Amino acid sequence: MRNNRVLLAPLLMAVAVAFFALNDAGIKWLSVRDGLPLFQILVVRNVFITVIFFCICLASLGWQKFLVEAFKPGYFLYAIPEVVMALPYIYALKLLPLQTAQPIVQLSPLFAVLIGVLFLGRRSNWQRWLAIGFGFSGVLAIVNPVGGFDVSWLIFLPMVTAFVAGLRDAVTNRFGAKLNPLAVAFSMAWTILAVMGVAQIFEIDGAWQPIDGTAMIVFAVLCGAVSIGYVARVIAIQHSEISVIAPIFYTGMIWAMLFGAIVFGDPIGLGQVLGAGLIAVGGLILIWFDPLKTMKLTQQVAKP
Repeated sequence: MRNNRVLLAPLLMAVAVAFFALNDAGIKWLSVRDGLPLFQILVVRNVFITVIFFCICLASLGWQKFLVEAFKPGYFLYAIPEVVMALPYIYALKLLPLQTAQPIVQLSPLFAVLIGVLFLGRRSNWQRWLAIGFGFSGVLAIVNPVGGFDVSWLIFLPMVTAFVAGLRDAVTNRFGAKLNPLAVAFSMAWTILAVMGVAQIFEIDGAWQPIDGTAMIVFAVLCGAVSIGYVARVIAIQHSEISVIAPIFYTGMIWAMLFGAIVFGDPIGLGQVLGAGLIAVGGLILIWFDPLKTMKLTQQVAKP
């Protein structure tokens, strides 16, 4: 039984990562191919995700515990930064190739360590600085124009997302926040829905567009991908050591490259492969030398 659990956790994490990459590809498809406003995409997606996680929370926690857990003030330490993270990332998905945007977001654990060392009084050692050096070297490799595509200032969009995620993780880790992962997911879902709904009312990214049958299928895929991916990741974390399953999180970069090349025809350049590899090495150094401090690597809940 124990051996089955050991094998099941990495498999579930791999499934979760693949589904989150599918979510990113779906958002890009709806914005680029179907021409839907980004805020409309998140409103429609999060209506269904909020309902899904409401049902999951209710079934697992019960009414009484759900009302206590789901609206704790501490959850805003995650929900509000999630909105801030979502805004630049959805534009990055629209304007950048998937294989450029997704790897840079993986800098978040390195940003968390950097913020902790510089501003929160955490201990510094050569392993952490080595990891940070690998990570940002990877960004420099990715920034190199590929196939005539000049990323220019757009590269800062996913970097802002990574920085905010790292800041959130550093702060919540600093104050020892212990949050129910399902309640966190519900809190993020309805907060993003509310903020993006207001943005869509003011038509910041364009007026509401009709949704055809193909787009509805893509929306169904998005909702299923996020829901299945999150539940699979929670189960994986509960049944394995973080140092075993965290490295699998970096396979998301491989999926991003595949989806980008197959679905959108974006070329996979040497700089992107090298950069993704360097970022992954930086994250793996943190996991190998300081696994407890990098638990937040797999704790991000909903992809924006």
